[in-house]
Amino acid sequence: MCAITKARGGLLLRYSRMNSAGSLIGESISADCSSLVCVEVSLFVYSSFS
Repeated sequence: MCAITKARGGLLLRYSRMNSAGSLIGESISADCSSLVCVEVSLFVYSSFS
């Protein structure tokens, strides 16, 4: 019983670590995507007006 609780706690700890790392990765990916979208939109506007 105690070992099951300990294992579950370790899994929860590992999951929360993975979750925080995943959210960090997701934030950096979304930041990269938004900057890419900004670059593409500015390039499109520049090419359509030039």
